[in-house]
Amino acid sequence: PTHTRPALQETGSSYGFITFIPVYHDLPCAPYNDFTKLCPTLTGLANAVFRITDLVMSSRSLDSGNLMRGDEYPWDDFLLDFGCDVNASDGWVGSRMFLPETDCEALGNYTSTSPEVDELYSSANDTASAPNVQRYLQEILPEICRVMRLEGKDKEIAKHKTTGYSVKGESSLGFYLVYSFFVGDRRWGYIVFSKDFAYRASDASRAGPIVVLLVALILGLTFFLGLVYFLIRRDQAQAVSRELIKQEETTMHLLHNIFPASYVPRVLKGDTSIAERYDNVTIIFSDIVGFTEFASHCPPKLVVQVLNIMYSIFDDITEQNDVFKVETIGDGYMISSGCPLMTDRNISRAAETALDMLSAMSTIRELLLGLELMEHNEKAKEWAATCQIRIGMHTGSVVASVAGKRNPRFHLFGDTVNTASRMESHGNPGRIQMSETTRNLLVDATGYMIHLRGTCQIKGKGLMNLYYLIGRAPQPPSPGGKGRAPEPPSPGRQGGTGGLLTPCSQSEDSAGVTIP
Repeated sequence: PTHTRPALQETGSSYGFITFIPVYHDLPCAPYNDFTKLCPTLTGLANAVFRITDLVMSSRSLDSGNLMRGDEYPWDDFLLDFGCDVNASDGWVGSRMFLPETDCEALGNYTSTSPEVDELYSSANDTASAPNVQRYLQEILPEICRVMRLEGKDKEIAKHKTTGYSVKGESSLGFYLVYSFFVGDRRWGYIVFSKDFAYRASDASRAGPIVVLLVALILGLTFFLGLVYFLIRRDQAQAVSRELIKQEETTMHLLHNIFPASYVPRVLKGDTSIAERYDNVTIIFSDIVGFTEFASHCPPKLVVQVLNIMYSIFDDITEQNDVFKVETIGDGYMISSGCPLMTDRNISRAAETALDMLSAMSTIRELLLGLELMEHNEKAKEWAATCQIRIGMHTGSVVASVAGKRNPRFHLFGDTVNTASRMESHGNPGRIQMSETTRNLLVDATGYMIHLRGTCQIKGKGLMNLYYLIGRAPQPPSPGGKGRAPEPPSPGRQGGTGGLLTPCSQSEDSAGVTIP
């Protein structure tokens, strides 16, 4: 087959046809005066004159170029004369090509005389009846017939017994176009075939599995990379989640160290108006005696180590007695009992806390002397060997609030806080001093030893009867006594302790002693 569309030339195969077609009409039969009977009568001849090249050119002008995609694929064309079978019983004009299975068999045995088809033109050779053309037709025509029957196109052709038809398709050998038409009284067949299309299609079909494999590999690789990315992102998300949980736990721990547990949810919500009043709250203040002078002669690291030891032990004591550490200011330590946790044992818990803090001082002194920085500082060692605290207690009403925009803190306000601070500042080292209000509540709680200190002049409060909490009672009080402390004597007379009652002076931390 050629690989370019051949030009039609006037060659030996360019035959012409002159076709005469008789024309009959129904006329009266002889004798002609009998008009009751009509007979077919030859009235004339119709003739058609044409050349084979004209038929080929006319067939090519039909949109076969579009069907064959122009010259993209080389193709060959043939013009076949299917003849005129006027005796066909099924009404067909011309040979019944491409219809029954017998047609496909006959086309497989294609020769110059069988089937009754004449090759009038072939682009494969100047002479259509050349052997190579016959072999070519013997190869492709049965395949076209088989595909047309397989795809049901023979049923489509069967609808056009007396008209032309056009079908196209693709066989295993190539792409084909069959166009059948009438000229004169004959059926003609124009066939276009391209084997090159089949070769390219077969290459594509062979490449199909490779393409599928490549696509599968790409999809598999994409899925694998997506899975790896997902797992990495999941691990990163889990790591971030764990870190967030850890940070949240740290934050919650810090918040619970700064605020009472019941206040934390309100602080997290951004509540800026937290203020509540509490009654019968016992406030405890403690102060380290002589700490200011000690700190002035010691390196900062030693000062921090001392405070860390003392405050860590005091923190454990407050937690054990279920009281709340409000704040530390310098060497001052403030505790509340009954705020924010209110119970009927507020006063007892405050007393137990104060006594435990005094009892812990012997352990604290041992720990301070064991510090490495104490070894070469004689003044520090001297202070640590006799280190002591003062404690003051008072009971009354307080206002609790969370105040401040930056670094908000839990604060307690009110006269009760000021009075408790005075009880500590006017107290003596190693003593727990308390007001008469706290003493009366503690007596009702029973189980504690209370001694009268006397009547003292307290700054901002005037004369107040002050008491020392000595310790826990060794035995339960007798039914008649109820553990009540001796009543304070009148001013200027001897009290239960045998000492003269004199005005109290505020202690000076820097000196570490009580001014008489």
